[in-house]
Amino acid sequence: MNKMFFIIFTTLFFVDVQASNIPSSINMVKTYRYEDNIIRIIKNNMEIKPEIEIEKFSTPDYKLVDNIVIDHVEVNGNMLGFQNVSGVFVESIDLVEDNIKFVLDYYFLHGRSEIIVCNLSVSSEVFGEPNCSFSN
Repeated sequence: MNKMFFIIFTTLFFVDVQASNIPSSINMVKTYRYEDNIIRIIKNNMEIKPEIEIEKFSTPDYKLVDNIVIDHVEVNGNMLGFQNVSGVFVESIDLVEDNIKFVLDYYFLHGRSEIIVCNLSVSSEVFGEPNCSFSN
């Protein structure tokens, strides 16, 4: 009986260890090389966890240099949060030269929607705030 319990317990332990550690909220991960750094962009499912995570790692030791969680943007002096709105969807996100460029389809609570284009510089040691504007 003890032998059977040990076999079942060991089997369950190894099955659990092999399970994925990637949260179900993660929708996409992109990795780029920028100069001596690695830039990782993590896009969550915006309906489950409305945020974008961007990380910068040094090489070759892969040490975290900086990270930013984007759960709001500022456009024309107005703070536009990703929570408590009708929806925010990432249309595209890529590293373009020395900026992470992302395009949001932002749905306000009262029926209006806007396309927002943002740039986040990756050239300095630490991330600043994204520079965003409404698309014309």
